[in-house]
Amino acid sequence: TICSGAQLGFTPTSNVAGAVFSWTSVVSANITGNTSTTGTTIDDLLINTGNDIETVTYTLTVTGPGPQFCTSAATFVYTVTVDPAVTQTITNNAPVVCENVVNAVDIDYLTVTENGSISVQAVYGAVTGGAYGGLTVLGATGTVNETLSNPTAAPITVVYTFTGSANSCPDAVTVVNVVVNPAPIITNLPAAVTICSGAQLGFTPTSNVA
Repeated sequence: TICSGAQLGFTPTSNVAGAVFSWTSVVSANITGNTSTTGTTIDDLLINTGNDIETVTYTLTVTGPGPQFCTSAATFVYTVTVDPAVTQTITNNAPVVCENVVNAVDIDYLTVTENGSISVQAVYGAVTGGAYGGLTVLGATGTVNETLSNPTAAPITVVYTFTGSANSCPDAVTVVNVVVNPAPIITNLPAAVTICSGAQLGFTPTSNVA
């Protein structure tokens, strides 16, 4: 079993010195790079262009050296399973959110790779309310929704790392950023004041958010 994009390196041997090997190959579906030829080593670089696990079946024939060129009555089958490359689709529906808005974080995830599953881990910084500080297995499809709070006066970027895995092949990694803006408050609201009729107010409110 190999992952898509791996190269075979099978060198058949025979009990008869000087034997010559030839082979044909048949694929189940969605495989490129397979050969049908004569040689000493099957070194095909096999690409699985689909999302499902596929197979390549090589049928080998061995022929003895000349001048007789005796051919074995039996053929030999070499089967290679080719796992697909891991793919995932991550859609960040709200790259910038306000704090404390219910489910403002809205990220869709999907993998169509056979046996595929997606995990996520987030780095929140000072942002609170997040549920994915540790690596969390999500499954093949769904949505990450979160309600986050920003206790500071400046925007904070939360970094979500999505990792698609399947069949022990190389992972697919996608990084998504969500900016969490703080909700402004008035920082200099005075106590109630009393003025005489005709007096002019001079209150200039300020905020914690520039």
